[in-house]
Amino acid sequence: MEGKKKIGRPAGTTKDSEGLFLSDKQLVSFFGEIKKSEDEKYGLIFNLILYFGLRVSELCKMKTSDVFLGKTPGDLTITVEALKGGRKRTYERIDPRLARELVKWIRGRTDKNPYLFPSRVIEDGQAVNAQAIKNRFKFYAQKIGLPKKFSVHNLRATCAVRMVQKKFGILEVARWLRLRSVQNAAIYFDRSEMKETEVKIRDAFGSYL
Repeated sequence: MEGKKKIGRPAGTTKDSEGLFLSDKQLVSFFGEIKKSEDEKYGLIFNLILYFGLRVSELCKMKTSDVFLGKTPGDLTITVEALKGGRKRTYERIDPRLARELVKWIRGRTDKNPYLFPSRVIEDGQAVNAQAIKNRFKFYAQKIGLPKKFSVHNLRATCAVRMVQKKFGILEVARWLRLRSVQNAAIYFDRSEMKETEVKIRDAFGSYL
């Protein structure tokens, strides 16, 4: 007798990313808490993860040399090496506010550590530890009352879902997030459409309940 086929998650996704993204209100609270703590380093880290839909491992690999400052913040370009496939993508015309924070961070560095975000012991030449980033996200998430199931990876999912909500095409989402195939971006479209359906159903039947 032929066994039932096991249905798995789409390629390129992980259990903790399914169905979870931060709302506008949650994002404001999250980054507001970081600002209150004057946590410049992690404020920039989480902004980069959200803006580019970075995996934590991609951020950890980034070096100062991956950022070309140019003469003005508007000239800034940043190169990200994808975790899967080793592909690189260079981003131009970055939001000027984020560009200014990056310029400020890099020009404020006096050490010779090659990584964009060095480890706590700067002199050891290592990058910030991925677990440290995950722990810091959990710290701020707990402060604003996010459910425990949220992780830093959900900032990447938030980037993707917001792009879908702003009517970006599937190819644009796949390229921006450095996905190996367009099909891997489909999950974010399904997720966004389901949320819209839930709202429409609630509006349609709410008066009868």
